[in-house]
Parts: sequence; structure tokens; C-alpha cells
Amino acid sequence: MQELYGVNTNVKTVREVQAAIRRKAESTPPGLWINGFQFDDTKLDRPLTKKDLDEATTEHPVVVAHRGGHTSWYNSKALELAGITNDTPDPPDGRFFRKNGELTGRVAENARGVFNRVGKRETFTPEQRRDRARDGMRHMSQLFSACGLTSVHNAGTNSEHILAYEDCRKNGELTHPAYMMIRSTEAFNGFKAANIYTGFGDEWIRVGGIKFVADGSASERTMRMSTPYVGTNDYGILTMTQEQVYEAVDDAHSHNFQVGIRWMFAHKSFLDAGIRVPGASDYNPGPFEPLMAIQSMVTRKDYKGRVWGANQKVSVDEALTIATINGVYPSFEENLKGSIAAGKLADFVMLEKDPHEVDPDQIMNIKVNRTVIGGRIVYPNERT
Repeated sequence: MQELYGVNTNVKTVREVQAAIRRKAESTPPGLWINGFQFDDTKLDRPLTKKDLDEATTEHPVVVAHRGGHTSWYNSKALELAGITNDTPDPPDGRFFRKNGELTGRVAENARGVFNRVGKRETFTPEQRRDRARDGMRHMSQLFSACGLTSVHNAGTNSEHILAYEDCRKNGELTHPAYMMIRSTEAFNGFKAANIYTGFGDEWIRVGGIKFVADGSASERTMRMSTPYVGTNDYGILTMTQEQVYEAVDDAHSHNFQVGIRWMFAHKSFLDAGIRVPGASDYNPGPFEPLMAIQSMVTRKDYKGRVWGANQKVSVDEALTIATINGVYPSFEENLKGSIAAGKLADFVMLEKDPHEVDPDQIMNIKVNRTVIGGRIVYPNERT
């Protein structure tokens, strides 16, 4: 729902972050939380600090969440409400970042939980929450279809998402099949009580595995490492102990659930080993557009043109395989979709140009002319 109701902080300068927060503050009653999303510190002109956020507003607690999902930045108002001071110790599964002993406003992993219990937030009736969730799901479904996605694995599904999927489907608004990886204790316990497990559902909405988070993020430098991050003594953060991992996986498997903990892809190495490696955008951390993913796998370039892991480049054919048939094996649907064959669902896209025939650096710019799911055109449609 952040796409519709949050403050988009996917910008390139601190001034732009401040301006976005300031605009939201002008229309938000004092004391209510202001939530920024899609922030990427690696693309900013300089590090963001609590002082920067204080300059945007001191009358509202502010959080700016990194798109990677593992760190957030808070202003002084938020830190004050949470009772966090320079002397507050770090929890074992999180961190309050400091510079010269002073809080910077950056907070990682489960140390952020304390902020969920303080301050005032905009309140909604159950009906309003349900409508907002449905609006958000419809919006994302339209975006997915427009870029050529024919199936999505949601690796962060909660109870609200499940209801939104059903509501959108009932109203003819769901245009992307979803494999739901559960990341909600409430939903997981409910499924266990009802004897529902991985595979339940149909080709549009299917229960997938359980998602656990055992450590941090590579892009946010909180992922647990065997050696310290360059120039530091920091090994990253564990959010689950080994014993907790054993217990969680045992519980999931004993209730017939698939388990997902962490996927890190070196595509070429997996292919060379004969493993059907799928693609993964990990949206919000990465963009969800499949053509951008294909370009990235082929070129291994970032937005500045720098090549990362050149030895992991794959051919266009290999990238297309990763983005199609390989993507359905993790959900055990290889006999249902993933390739154009008799007896399978008619899921496909029509592109303006052949990815084999364009400059590899331009694959992401190929226009999607049509997206078809189960033989039904979902893009373009009367809404687009």
C-alpha cells in the first residue's frame, strides 16, 4: 500500500528527501507518523541523518525505510518517543547506529520494533483497511501486467495480503497469479490450525512456503558475513540464532510447508552446476520489471554502468530460460506453466523487439505490447 499512500523517497539528494517529507507534513496533523519508502542510500548525494529529517519536521515522528527492508532512518521526535538515547544498548538482533557516540538516526533489523509501539498513526475501520489493501493490490497488479509479469512469488505475504488477493480476484481486478510465501505468524498459525499447507489453492492464488529472515541485507551492509565488511570490524547482524533456525524449519516442515530463508543468486555458477536457478527481483529491494532483470543478468551492470561479477554473465537465451520455465520450479508448477506447450496455461507476452537483436544495454527499454495470462489479455485493457 506504500505505493499509494506512503512518501516516495526514491530520490538522489537529501534535499529531495526533505522536500518530500515536508510536503507530507504540511497535510498531516502534528504527532502523526510520516512514512517514507523506497529509500536507497547508495544513490544519495551524501548520508542521510536524523538532523536532516529534523529540518523537514519536528512536529511529526518520521521514518524513512530503505527499500532493502532491513534498515530505517528516524528523526529526533521518533527517537524521543521510543526512549532511544545515545546510551541505549543495541539488542542482539539489531543496531542503533552511532557516529562519535551520537545517534545518527539509522536503525537496523529488529531494533526497529520499538518504534512500532509509540506515537500516533492514522487509524482506519476494518472496512477501510480492507479497501485500502484491495486498492493497493489492484494498483500493483496493473503495474505487474504492464511490464510483462505473468506470475509473482510474494515473499512477504501476510493476512491482509491474502484477503486483498481474494477481494481483487472476486472483483475481476487481479491480473497476476500469486504464489504466497507466508511471512506472518498470524497467517502461519491460522493455516496450521486449518491443516492448510504448501500447494493449497489454484493457478491464481496458491499457498507457497514460509519465509524466514535470519540476517540482514547485502545492499544495506547488515547481512551476516564470515569476514568483516571492508574497512570495518562489522560482521553484520544475525536476526535468528542457529537454534531458532532449526526450530522454525522443523516446525514448518512438520506441517508440510516449503521453507525459504535466503536466496543469493550467482546465476552462471548455478547453471553450470545443472541447477534450475530462477530469477528474483526481491521487490522492493530491486525493481520488479522482468526485462530489466534479463538485462541485468546479461550485462551484470548497475545504473552507473559498472560491471559486478562479470564471470556470472549469462546469454540472452539463458536469461530468458531463467525468467520463464526456471521460475516455476520453486512453486512446483512446471507442468502447468513456464513454457508454451500443449496442455499448459497460455501465459505469454508480446514484445515490440526481440531481446536477441537489441543492444544488451537496451533490453529494459523494449516495449511490452501485450500480456496474456491463461489465454486472457490482461494488458492492455480498458483501464490502461
